[in-house]
Amino acid sequence: MEKGKKILIVEDDEAMQALLRKRLASHGFRCVSVFTVESALEKIKEVKPDLVLLDLGFKKTDGTAFLENFEQWLGAKKKKLPPVVVISGFKDREIVEYVLNAGAVDFVAKPFEADDLVKTIREHLPA
Repeated sequence: MEKGKKILIVEDDEAMQALLRKRLASHGFRCVSVFTVESALEKIKEVKPDLVLLDLGFKKTDGTAFLENFEQWLGAKKKKLPPVVVISGFKDREIVEYVLNAGAVDFVAKPFEADDLVKTIREHLPA
């Protein structure tokens, strides 16, 4: 089912990015990763991912700005954009509610179990 599905990983921590790529590739996902929100916008246009994994904490533009604006920044309708699953160590209830209201389809708190993350991704991948 998920074989060959493309996941865009937006994560500024190099070790976490490598871990995510390795875990997801072992489940048959094709992963592309970037370190900034700005480069994520370019990669979305280029690779047309099936789903975006988005961290929230970045030095420049943060993940919440991405969620609030990526439809406008990409000039696309929401239904044509990939679903976004937030993965973050910021897990206060207010933050979780905020990102879900801002457009994320789900939230996975760090640290997470790899199997739980894969299950969440599968739930939100387009058919």
